[in-house]
Amino acid sequence: MLLERVENETHCLDIYIDQTPEDPRNWDNLGTMVCYHPLYVLGDVEPSDIAKFNPEHYDNFLQWMYEEVVIPNGGESSIIFLPLYLLDHSGLSIKTTPFRMPRDEGQVGFIYVTQETLDKENLSDKTDDEIRKLLKDEVTIYCRYLSGDVYGFTFYTKETCECCGTAIYTHKESCMGFYGTFKGMEEHLPDEGIKLLHQLKDRYWI
Repeated sequence: MLLERVENETHCLDIYIDQTPEDPRNWDNLGTMVCYHPLYVLGDVEPSDIAKFNPEHYDNFLQWMYEEVVIPNGGESSIIFLPLYLLDHSGLSIKTTPFRMPRDEGQVGFIYVTQETLDKENLSDKTDDEIRKLLKDEVTIYCRYLSGDVYGFTFYTKETCECCGTAIYTHKESCMGFYGTFKGMEEHLPDEGIKLLHQLKDRYWI
């Protein structure tokens, strides 16, 4: 869906909302999201596994997390985890702290990483706070995916037909999959495209 068009006499830049973005939980992530929701399949849990993680079998999500994830992975000293809260209000959003909208939100699970994974990724020297920051960054990207906050662009050269004066656009470059920002588009654009992109910097995060 076209969000913005910026053009001059010789070039045109269209900014789109990416309507078919890749689910970032399919990437090579550090953390694992274990989630349950009666209406949505979230995080890294396959539909066939939902019954196993159903928190209705436990008194609360924390008990569920300990019995299903923490204890099987070696206990508290071998795992770092954060809660996940889902806001279902004119779309979906997810983060690691409550939204303060109790009628429309609730905890849906956790994101965690084990010491075994940290060792494998050569991250054992990182502090717990540094690891939590990496997990929060993954949740932020996933939130942008869930909320439709993903963008793309198409860049054209432009010339005017000498006969009728109609603008003729010739496709030169396009790229989708910018999560939550237009940053990164510059790496895929020629100088003329970057100049057009910067005309939007007062309204968007560039």
